[in-house]
Parts: sequence; C-alpha cells; structure tokens
Amino acid sequence: MLQCFTSLLVTGTTCGFLSLCATLLAVGCAQFEKLNATLLDIRQKCTKLRDRQEGAKDHTITNSNSQGKLNACIRHHQDITTYMQQLEDALNVGLCGHFLILLATMCFAAFSVVTVQYSKCCMLQH
Repeated sequence: MLQCFTSLLVTGTTCGFLSLCATLLAVGCAQFEKLNATLLDIRQKCTKLRDRQEGAKDHTITNSNSQGKLNACIRHHQDITTYMQQLEDALNVGLCGHFLILLATMCFAAFSVVTVQYSKCCMLQH
C-alpha cells in the first residue's frame, strides 16, 4: 500500500513540476509575443505618419511619443530577460535532476530487458 502511495506521489510531483516549468516558460514566451506585437504597432504607426507627411511639429510630437513607447519596450524587454534568467537559475537544478532520473530509469529498463532476454536464451538452450 505504501509503495502505491509513494508511486502516485512521485508521479504527481514529477508531472506537476514539469507542468509548472512549461507554464512559467509559456508566460515568458507570451511576454515576448506581446513585446513583438507592441513593436510592430509602433512601426506601423510611424510608417503611416511618414506616409502622410504632415507638418514638422506633428512629427516632433509623434516622434517623442514613439520614443517613449520604444523606451517602454526596452524596459519591458529587460524585465523579460531578467525573468527568464531567474527562471533558468531556479529551475536548472530541478530539471537536471529530472533528466538524470529519466536517464537512470532508461538505463535500468534497458539492463532489465537485456538480462531477461539473456536468461530466457540460456533457459532455452538447457
């Protein structure tokens, strides 16, 4: 009974940890997509204004507005890269441990298959 409970606990923890990692990475990717959309929006607005070629005063106001938006995008990008670096630092050991456990499991499974096949061959010969 204890082995079943432990197996369920380990399986739940492993799947939960990987789901958490995937969710946190998806948040970072969504932030990069949001930043990309904002930059494309700024580019389109600047292109439309350049095509209209209104007075120099309007361009100055729009350019300062665009510059402010670009500065906000730069800060947002720095925040995203900081988040991703902290995420990597926090999950690095856990993901490495998970990888090593999976690697050991595959090695033990392969060893078991080989030894079972070998013992069956030996039994058939005798």
